[in-house]
Amino acid sequence: MFYEAVRQTFENYPENVDKLAVLLKFTILNGLYITNIMDKVKIVDHIYRLATEENLDALLKSGNHIAVNKIRCDHGIATKKGKERNFYSFATKYCHFSNLKCYPIYDQYVEKAIMKLRKDDYIQFPDQDDLKNPQAFRDIIHQIIRKFELEDIQKADRALWIYGQHLAGEWIIPELSR
Repeated sequence: MFYEAVRQTFENYPENVDKLAVLLKFTILNGLYITNIMDKVKIVDHIYRLATEENLDALLKSGNHIAVNKIRCDHGIATKKGKERNFYSFATKYCHFSNLKCYPIYDQYVEKAIMKLRKDDYIQFPDQDDLKNPQAFRDIIHQIIRKFELEDIQKADRALWIYGQHLAGEWIIPELSR
C-alpha cells in the first residue's frame, strides 16, 4: 500500500520543475519510507535546483546513475559536526520512483541481504562500498536478477528487503510496507 501511494504520487507529478510537486513527492516519500530528512526546505530546493539548472529530469528519464549522486549530496544539510549528510538511501528511493525500471532502492535491509548473498557465494563483487556506488549497485542488482531469475528491479528490491528484514530479525507488516 505504501509503495503504491508513493508510486502514484511520482506518476502524477513526473517532473521536478515545480516546487509544489517536489514538496509533495518528498513529503510522501520521506513520511512513508521514514528517510529521516528533517530539513524539508533545503532538500526540496536542492531537487528543484537540480531540475531547473542541471537537467535532473532528463537524467532520471534516461536512467542515468549520476542522478543518484546529484540528489544525495550538495544539498547543504549538515550534521551537528558540520559535515554534509549523505542521503544515498533517500536518493535511490527518489530516483526509483522517478523511473521504476532503472533505479534499485538501497536501504539497510537490502544491504544486509546482499552481503549475506555475497558471503554465501551466490553473487560476487569486490567490496561492500560498491553498494554505495549507484552504477556498481545497479550492476549487483542485475546480477541478483539474473541469478535468481527475477522479473525486474522491483521484484529484486522486494525480495532483498524481505530477506534483509529476516536476517535482521525484524519484520514489518507487509500491508504497510513497500
